[in-house]
Amino acid sequence: MPSPVVSCYGDNASRNIQYMIAVEAAGQGTRNQNYGQLAALMDALEDDIEALKKSNGGTLANFLTYSIATGTAVNPVAGNQYWGIIADITVSDVPL
Repeated sequence: MPSPVVSCYGDNASRNIQYMIAVEAAGQGTRNQNYGQLAALMDALEDDIEALKKSNGGTLANFLTYSIATGTAVNPVAGNQYWGIIADITVSDVPL
C-alpha cells in the first residue's frame, strides 16, 4: 500500500485548509468576464480536488470533503479587494 500523504492518516484526526485564489481586482473587467473566469477556475479546482481523492490509491485520507465559494471583493490583497474563490478542504481518517 502506498504511504499516506497527510499527517492525519491513521490517527483518527482531521486537517482543514482554507485555500483562497484572487482572480481580478474589484472594479476591473465586466461582471460577465469576472464570473466567467471564476466559474472556469472553480471547475478546475474541483477537478484537482477530486483527483486528490483518487491519489495514491485513495490513501490521501479516508475522507475528503470540500466547499467552494465565490463572490466580489472576497479576498483582500495588499489592501485591495478582489474577485476570487475560497475553498474549504477537510481531510480525515474518520467520518466527519
